[in-house]
Amino acid sequence: MIPAVMPTQTIYRNDLWEQVYYFGPVEDELSDPPEIEGLSCRMQFRDVYDNFGYELSSIVTEGKGTITIIDSVNHEFDIPAQALPLEVGTWLWDFEVFGTDDLTGLGITYYSGKIIVVKDISHA
Repeated sequence: MIPAVMPTQTIYRNDLWEQVYYFGPVEDELSDPPEIEGLSCRMQFRDVYDNFGYELSSIVTEGKGTITIIDSVNHEFDIPAQALPLEVGTWLWDFEVFGTDDLTGLGITYYSGKIIVVKDISHA
């Protein structure tokens, strides 16, 4: 599956990320829900050199951001406004869904995109 590419976003470093996403529902070519429930999901940010930057996850873990599973059968997910602790630069991301509740197995990548973090004017 080729992921849908979302529009590039630009945010200021250390600001609240409010241009967040609501993904789904997902349908197959017959307009049916996916065969496998979306029991966990993650969104990883990596710089253009493939260095890991940050992760959002449906599994609540210290040091990670939050994704809420709205409907696991129809693959609907919400990313609430939250801090996005990335350094200044260009960050590539993808959104993966798993049929397990622990981010294991083969993930399905539905969306990908780019976010540009710029230096804030009023920095210390």
